[in-house]
Amino acid sequence: FMGEGIVQNVTSNDYEFKKVVFDNKNGIIPGFIHLDNGDAYNVTIATDALFTYGYVDAETHNKMLVFKDNATVAGASDNSFVDGNVRKIGNDAFMFPTGDITAGPVYDYLAIGISSPAVTTDHFTARFNHINPDPLYSRSLLETPPIDHVSQIEYWILDRTNGTSDVSVTLSWNLRSGGVTSLPDLLVCHWFNKTGTTQWWSEGNSGTSGNTSAGTITSTAPVTSFSPFALGSRLATENPLPVELVAFNAICSENKMKISWATASETNNSHFVVERSLNGIDFIALGSVGGAGNSNSLNYYSYTDDNPSVQNNYYRLVQYDFNGTFTYSEIITSTCSNNPEDRPSVTLEINGGDVVLLVNFGNESEYAFCVFDASGKLIYKEEVVSLVVDF
Repeated sequence: FMGEGIVQNVTSNDYEFKKVVFDNKNGIIPGFIHLDNGDAYNVTIATDALFTYGYVDAETHNKMLVFKDNATVAGASDNSFVDGNVRKIGNDAFMFPTGDITAGPVYDYLAIGISSPAVTTDHFTARFNHINPDPLYSRSLLETPPIDHVSQIEYWILDRTNGTSDVSVTLSWNLRSGGVTSLPDLLVCHWFNKTGTTQWWSEGNSGTSGNTSAGTITSTAPVTSFSPFALGSRLATENPLPVELVAFNAICSENKMKISWATASETNNSHFVVERSLNGIDFIALGSVGGAGNSNSLNYYSYTDDNPSVQNNYYRLVQYDFNGTFTYSEIITSTCSNNPEDRPSVTLEINGGDVVLLVNFGNESEYAFCVFDASGKLIYKEEVVSLVVDF
């Protein structure tokens, strides 16, 4: 599925696709590939799928990307993943190409994996949520020891949707996971009812790969029941998973760039450093803003760049714990032209019971319009194309 627009719609009509490439570019950024609501069928991959560019939206129309027995996947990244449910049928070990799009926007790819099921007709269904599992799955209800705390930033849903196979579970992390500092002290944590008690239980740590920036962890033994999974830590002083960033924006006003961000929760957060780059690679520090330390409520921050470039400005945050550990946010970009007509703008008007958005596209021709709920979860998405009339 290759394209050059902001969106492609894919309808399966109960057909199976053998070798599939997902590659949809909206200019220089990934576009969206909708699993359409034009029929009642999911999209099924029979042989292999290659993710290169573009986000497969399985959520908007409650569809699913299904991989048959022996089907494989490759290439998933922050630039290309499935936002929504992915199902794997068969007796193959498999890493689900799951990700989530949340406020900011943040495009976060984090896979969950299973070992080989015993039967070819068994299947498992997975999705990733880049939101705090609490309060839906309370972080205060823990098997202690060995769990000291679980992630307040992300979790996965993994269900055994057919069959009885037990499988080992592999979770992954990246720089947006909030600060992995000690791989041996990580745990695979699992929310379920055990001996009459529903809480986060440890599924152990049989081994890890990678480093503190990105890697994977696998459960000690095959898991026998399925529900939410999250990263956890044995020690309070390690793997703090400290800050849940729910918004990060840069807006030009009067030739200055206002950079703003918000956190839903923080643990041992000392301060933020705001960095800027002109090429997206080489960053310099602009200034620092103090953190809230420990907090379970929304905190809002801002910083003003007094001398932004009139071309692209790339910004990121460096979040520091009190012990000196630091993690990077995602990178955002914004321009600050002297001509206000070159910059996009949105005006909101309330007309009775209707909300009206007036959009000035500036130099852009296409936008994705996204609505997020209070937790930062994407709940609505629509592509908008400007109308240009020549006389």
